[in-house]
Amino acid sequence: MNSCGLSEEEAISASKKVNFNTTTKPNSVIKLLKQYGFTQPHITKLINKRPTFLQSDPEKTLRPKFDFFKSRGFSGFDIAKLTSTDPSLLIASLEDKLIPFFDILKGIVHTDQNVITTLRRRAWFFGNYVLMENMLVNIEVLKEEGVPECNVSKFLISRPRVLTMETGKFREVVEELKSMGFDTSKTAFLVAIHAIFAMSKSTWEMKVGVYKTWGWSEDEILTAFRKCPYCMMASEKKINGVMSFLVNEMGYIAQAIVHCPELFTYNLEKRIAPRCLVIRILRSKGLLKQEYNINTIATKSDKVFLELFVSKFEKEAPELLNVYHETVVWTANHKDLHLHKPSSIHFTDDGKLVLRSFDYPTDTILSGQKLGPGVQLSSGRNILYVQETDGLVATDNRDKIRVISDALDEGSFILKYLYRNKNQPPRQQQGEEGVL
Repeated sequence: MNSCGLSEEEAISASKKVNFNTTTKPNSVIKLLKQYGFTQPHITKLINKRPTFLQSDPEKTLRPKFDFFKSRGFSGFDIAKLTSTDPSLLIASLEDKLIPFFDILKGIVHTDQNVITTLRRRAWFFGNYVLMENMLVNIEVLKEEGVPECNVSKFLISRPRVLTMETGKFREVVEELKSMGFDTSKTAFLVAIHAIFAMSKSTWEMKVGVYKTWGWSEDEILTAFRKCPYCMMASEKKINGVMSFLVNEMGYIAQAIVHCPELFTYNLEKRIAPRCLVIRILRSKGLLKQEYNINTIATKSDKVFLELFVSKFEKEAPELLNVYHETVVWTANHKDLHLHKPSSIHFTDDGKLVLRSFDYPTDTILSGQKLGPGVQLSSGRNILYVQETDGLVATDNRDKIRVISDALDEGSFILKYLYRNKNQPPRQQQGEEGVL
């Protein structure tokens, strides 16, 4: 057994379930597995789950099954993964179970390749009579409710586990969504089934509570859910991060986001923030002739967004391309924008922006950060602090002081530059009490 890659404990456990007078048969079985592309981890997994399969006749029992799968387009890796996930397939009847089950699935998803894709996502239901029966009953329920067959097919390929749900619960979910006003002919109805299936009632109530903290009513939450069910599948952290950025940083009204819940499916740092920063710069320079809602900004394809808001203004705002692709800095109330590399922006759990560079402390600025008497920012030999006579200054460990701000009324400061290249100075205002 140790030659099969088993630990001592696993070998002892397997030996209690199967015994051999000689190693001829198990060695023949393992040799056949390797011929069809099984790796050692696959073989070890099979033995741990069902060691009795080593007693199978490799030529009469196993090879016909492997050849059947290969004839339908399965790769050796696919066969290994499928059977190691559900070893019962190795002893199931080819004629009475595997071929009929495969043909049933093909009748729904139409091609051998689609069957393979489905089983890659949820291999274990293929040889399970109960789950296959649940799937067939639930598919009939969907057809009775007017769900187009093409939508059913795509849903089975992408979310096979949902369709194996216990039939009584599945009907309850369908009725609940119909009462919410979902159109069963639309794809959103099936996505909503997945959303309900994927979370407990307590999790659903928690998500509702999170949206309510941002001022959404239950009707508004339901409106957003009907339009894009995935908004209820976003994590609490994701919801708060997107809402905080759009409401607190960008100034959008929370209720406006009700009508574009797709935002919660996008990456905040890689998509939403860069696009919003581009729009902010265009607005500050007076380059936009009309206002664009956040849904339009976020949902445009990369190609269209670049054409409409970046390439079009290459001469007037050449920095836009870097902002869009690299998100190098968060800016506020200024026109200049440039930072040395490497610099990046990050988000706290509540959606606040953090600008980070590890070379200069003046490049590390947090929204709401205070710099007052006795408070310093340091990075390596560089230190940033407030000096009563000169304002905001930076010094290094050789006591060379650079004045990088002009003192304004009431202790406010404007940064002259955030890095050593003074040719393109971005500015960041420090308000009352040293808040940046």
